[in-house]
This record gives sequence, structure tokens and C-alpha cells, in this order.
Amino acid sequence: MKQFIIGENEAGQRLDKYLKKLLPEAPGSFLYKMLRKKNITLNGRKASGDEKTGAGHSINLPEAAAVLLQQALCPGLLLPLSTKIIMC
Repeated sequence: MKQFIIGENEAGQRLDKYLKKLLPEAPGSFLYKMLRKKNITLNGRKASGDEKTGAGHSINLPEAAAVLLQQALCPGLLLPLSTKIIMC
């Protein structure tokens, strides 16, 4: 699982809209499927996507979503699932 902490600028957004900005390469259907199957958590609770984010809230993403995030940050770089997320 990869954890993200919501900052002041992202506070007040719906969770599904925040995830779409966080993972621009991910298809919307993928994000909504992850939410529908309760794979994404907000503050330790399974999220449905319509929750509002607040400053300091934590979001946990499964490895599949974390790999998409890595590919968005570093296009063309393929990493195994066990690799930690790095900023290019």
C-alpha cells in the first residue's frame, strides 16, 4: 500500500476527483472500480469516492494504483510491484 497525506491545497475536494488528479494516466473506470471494490481507504476506512478530503487526511492506495502513479511520474519506466515509489 502507498500512503498519501492530503495537504491544505487539496482539502475540500471529493476523493474521486482528487484521485483523478493524482493518477492522470489511470482510466476513470479503473479508479471507480478500485473504489467500488473498497481497495482505497481514507483515514483507515474503506472509501466510496464521494467523501470530502480534509487537510491531514491519509489515503492508502493498493500497489496496482501505485504503479500507475509511478508511470505517470516517470513515463517509460517500468518497475516491479515491489519497488517503492520514487520521484524522478
